[in-house]
Amino acid sequence: MSITMDKPVKPLTGKRFFFYVASFLGFVVVVNIVFITLALKSNSGVVAQDYYQRGINYNQTLDQAEYQKKLGWTSQVDVNGDMMVYTVLDQQSQPVRGRKVAVKMARPVMDGHDFSILLAEQPDGTYQGKFQTPLKGAWDAHISVQWDDGVFYDYTKLVLE
Repeated sequence: MSITMDKPVKPLTGKRFFFYVASFLGFVVVVNIVFITLALKSNSGVVAQDYYQRGINYNQTLDQAEYQKKLGWTSQVDVNGDMMVYTVLDQQSQPVRGRKVAVKMARPVMDGHDFSILLAEQPDGTYQGKFQTPLKGAWDAHISVQWDDGVFYDYTKLVLE
């Protein structure tokens, strides 16, 4: 039994081999250019601006976390329209009064739209403040409750519509 081939096999010449290698490398370069362009256009580069200082102060961050555990405070953030209501309760579930409360709102996906608001203490022990977000969607609320000899940090993720 014999096998006959209709088309003769073309030998791999230097020009043809060069064409295959150049085509493959050109394809890789084009794909890399597309990926680099997409990465540069889509990544806002949102990172902590003071990352080096945070690294140096890491032990103080751990001490602050331990201090907050000992306080035993619980908190809750509610957003009703353009009003933010922050409730912080002590270990006996009583409102924590007489503090200064500041909130820094930050977009986790886009830099340049962050803003801060101060919350005023209300007679019921909550802290409230009006705000207007420039964009809808996901926001991180970094809250600091300050008094003469200490500070309590809180963090929550919000989805605003």
